[in-house]
Amino acid sequence: MTSKNLNYEVIDLQKRPIRAILHSLYHCGSGNVAGENGTSLLAFIKNNPHVDHYMISYKNIHGDLYASCKELIAAGAIPLENISFEAAVTKLNFAYNQQEFLPLNYMKREFFYEFLREAQENGYVI
Repeated sequence: MTSKNLNYEVIDLQKRPIRAILHSLYHCGSGNVAGENGTSLLAFIKNNPHVDHYMISYKNIHGDLYASCKELIAAGAIPLENISFEAAVTKLNFAYNQQEFLPLNYMKREFFYEFLREAQENGYVI
């Protein structure tokens, strides 16, 4: 998978105090791992190890994954399961502006019924 319109090289994270990035991925949780001229998400993650890279679109990271998904995770991408982009970006803001939990632990823990479910739980269908 390649994208000719997406160029990660224009995003310079070396000179900015960025702590985390939220990546919205293809429906299968995959992203471009091969490519030249800034089109590789894999290269972007590897070139910015000082930034937490959260990735959404995963339903079950312990299930079947494309090879590209595994490569992104191995490079340091943090998969977020069963959460919408809107809920994830809101939660990310909370995670990095609180002191009680490490941001990663905050992102992995459910606080506000933000994780998507198919079944009714405690009277709520989420």
